[in-house]
Amino acid sequence: ALIASMPMPVLGGGVIVMFGMVVAAGMNMLSEVKMNRRNMMIIAVSLAVGLGLNLEQSAVQYLPGVIKTMAVSGLLPTALIAIILNQILPEED
Repeated sequence: ALIASMPMPVLGGGVIVMFGMVVAAGMNMLSEVKMNRRNMMIIAVSLAVGLGLNLEQSAVQYLPGVIKTMAVSGLLPTALIAIILNQILPEED
């Protein structure tokens, strides 16, 4: 009831601040990582897959309902690709 009574511009401002804080926290975590070719590749590929699936939702149109919903969200595919690439790409010296 409290949220429903708030004006939309106030909610929009709160959402902008919230997502801004999430982005800032992510950038802070990435600033502590040594940026070599391997890590840049992991970041680039995982973000490209996540954004690509979010923008082109027809790429997962034949997946079952719940899996399709998670795939087009962008978050799950990005995280999974980053984890997989982190495990399979060899460490640089």
